[in-house]
Amino acid sequence: MNPPEMKEVGRKVNVVLRMQILKNGLPGKVSIAVPSGYKSINDAAIAAAKKWKFEPAKDNEGRPIVCLTILTIPFTVE
Repeated sequence: MNPPEMKEVGRKVNVVLRMQILKNGLPGKVSIAVPSGYKSINDAAIAAAKKWKFEPAKDNEGRPIVCLTILTIPFTVE
């Protein structure tokens, strides 16, 4: 999936997401922290991240807790 405006093969862009990881390891709220400059790539990054499962953060007693994290997703035009 290459946006038409990204015509240069090999061009690389990043999307930085702000993500909430729930106690069960699934994503909660996902938003763009730093956009790529291309709406279709930003949307693809959010859609992909919402399908992932993570190892939840844990408190000092080893119990899962909700946390916020920043995740950079790189894209390369092929």
